[in-house]
Amino acid sequence: LSRQTSITMSPKLYIFNGSPPNRAVLVTVKAVGLDVDLQILTKNEDLRTPELLKINPAHTAPFFVDNDKVIFDSHAIAAYLVGKYGKDDSLYPKDAYQRSQVDEKLHFDTGVLFPTLRAAIGGIMRKEYKQIPQDKANAIKDTYEIVEKFLNGKKWLAGENPTIADISCVTTISAAELVCPIDSKMYPNVVGWLKRVQTLPYFKGDDKQVEFFKDFLKEISNWA
Repeated sequence: LSRQTSITMSPKLYIFNGSPPNRAVLVTVKAVGLDVDLQILTKNEDLRTPELLKINPAHTAPFFVDNDKVIFDSHAIAAYLVGKYGKDDSLYPKDAYQRSQVDEKLHFDTGVLFPTLRAAIGGIMRKEYKQIPQDKANAIKDTYEIVEKFLNGKKWLAGENPTIADISCVTTISAAELVCPIDSKMYPNVVGWLKRVQTLPYFKGDDKQVEFFKDFLKEISNWA
């Protein structure tokens, strides 16, 4: 009886469908083969209920609850998932230098890639414009150029194998591509890398999440 009562519940993952950081965590969950109790949020107010504010005062998504442990940053969740549930450390290496390269690209996603995309879309959400202005599009293209250089002579962003850096950055760039198409002649490395990552087995089903993001864009814009 004591053994049965000690059985823990499946970890809970709270997400908004379609959001790049949420997609990244969903892909990582699949990559490590973890079953989670998926909680789909539909509006920001869902995060501000007394119950969820007590768990996650930052009222952000995704966030992950593993028994008494709560993590509410997508990159931190991904690292935790690999560290606790991964069969090996290939997605987030333990070697100090290799890990620094993964962390470097994760911080690039946090500090550059995703904020650039959010800035472009934010103006539409605030009804400041209906189409992405040229300066916002140029800023997104600048991020493509940086990633193009990251990938010179490389198949993956942070080493010899795919890592959570590839997962996180691909989910952001594949979303950015919907508002600012990637020129395959200007950014061949980026285009090839996107295809490689998106054909990884744990990306199966992510196309449905991309469709959710497309629907979101349609809701906030006049795009057909």
